[in-house]
Amino acid sequence: MIDRNIEDENNIIYSEWLTMSKFIVILFAFVIVVLISSAVSTSILAPHTRVYMLPVYAVLCLFFVLIGLNYRGIQISLTKNEIKVTFGLLNKKTISFDELVSCEIIQSTIGKYFGLGVRVGFDSSLAFITNFGDAVKLTYQENKLFVFSSKNCQKICNVLNEYIEK
Repeated sequence: MIDRNIEDENNIIYSEWLTMSKFIVILFAFVIVVLISSAVSTSILAPHTRVYMLPVYAVLCLFFVLIGLNYRGIQISLTKNEIKVTFGLLNKKTISFDELVSCEIIQSTIGKYFGLGVRVGFDSSLAFITNFGDAVKLTYQENKLFVFSSKNCQKICNVLNEYIEK
């Protein structure tokens, strides 16, 4: 986790990088090792299927490597005007401080979000979850909800609540 609390030329008040839980990283590595060992054993035991199976194994390995690299962590940035949370290449949420209604700390659980990653909770919240435990829950424009994991939930909510109270 990289934690910055320095205001720089981009007006960043706070920045945090939070990696995916170690269990998920180990799980992805295990799947890739199983795929590679299956490809090798298939090539040895059934060489006539090598032409058909090796490309399938290669595509599956590449798929899991790309997914693992894409969702390896969350980047959280607070500027003077907005909060930006990025999870992978395709999942980015930016909320202006003017739109914020509240910030609170909640527990992200498997029962509420059914796993890790990009999720929709029972309360219709969009969630970026890297591990179960403390998370920040933001309410913004017309009761929309956004939840994300953080190691410093209290610090983030303190900064955001200062802007909300203004």
